[in-house]
Amino acid sequence: MDANLLQQREQLRTALSAYGADVKRFQDIDLDKLWNSRYCSVDALQEATREGLTAAELPPGLVDHISVRKGRVTSATGLGTEGAAAAGSLPATAGNNAISSAPGPAHQGGQQVGASAAPIADAQPPVTMAALMEAMERQAATMTTTVKEALEGQAATMTTTVKEALEGQAATLERQAATLERQAATMTTTVKEALEGQAATLERQAATLERQAATMTTTVKEALEGQAATLERQAATLERQAATLERQAATMTTTVKEALEGQAATLEATLKGALPDNRAARRFPVSTVDWNQLERDWAVYLTEVPTKTKVS
Repeated sequence: MDANLLQQREQLRTALSAYGADVKRFQDIDLDKLWNSRYCSVDALQEATREGLTAAELPPGLVDHISVRKGRVTSATGLGTEGAAAAGSLPATAGNNAISSAPGPAHQGGQQVGASAAPIADAQPPVTMAALMEAMERQAATMTTTVKEALEGQAATMTTTVKEALEGQAATLERQAATLERQAATMTTTVKEALEGQAATLERQAATLERQAATMTTTVKEALEGQAATLERQAATLERQAATLERQAATMTTTVKEALEGQAATLEATLKGALPDNRAARRFPVSTVDWNQLERDWAVYLTEVPTKTKVS
């Protein structure tokens, strides 16, 4: 809270007490309304009207409480009405500074109260500057003590409140920590069990894979060995077939060659018989025949004849 605001309220409490009002009836908001409306000194309260107090938005009960005390002012400084009247006979600036530091109605009130109390001042001893200074010092000491007590009370309240809040937060944090510890323990146990279960599952899967690998190795080995034996048998069969084909080819070559030679001899004999003059022998001498070419031509002939002519 602003220290100036506390000082203003304390000054108003002092003025209300000097005015004869019951300070306990005034809340802080009422004091602020009086201060904002310039009713911040005894003189200003003495000059206050019901309309002015109502315009300051004071409760009706407080308006009556202030209004009925006009003319019954007792100074909190111990001067009484006589001191106030004597203070009114001082110069205007001194009277204003001694009674109130606020401008407005307080200033005018100070002048009027001093003027009206002038006859009483003539019958009483004058108030000296030392008395005024002493009164102001007592008022300042009272205000300092009040402000100090208010601040100490607020500090104590705030300390207690903060302490209780911190203790509550600490207790809450302790409960949260305990909850987290329990959750951590539960999670640790759960995770441990889950990992152990996964490890056991993986071990069983590994054993299964090992058995499958062993089975597959044996099966593949047997299959490959069987295929190798089959291929070996097929290779032996092919070798025998190749040998047979070679023999058949040799036999066929010999047979074809003998057949061609026989046919050539027959043809030559036929030609010689048909041509007594031996012209065929001269034209087709057997010694000049290319038997290899003839063999190839004959093979072509044997291939083409069945497709070109039908032999009955």
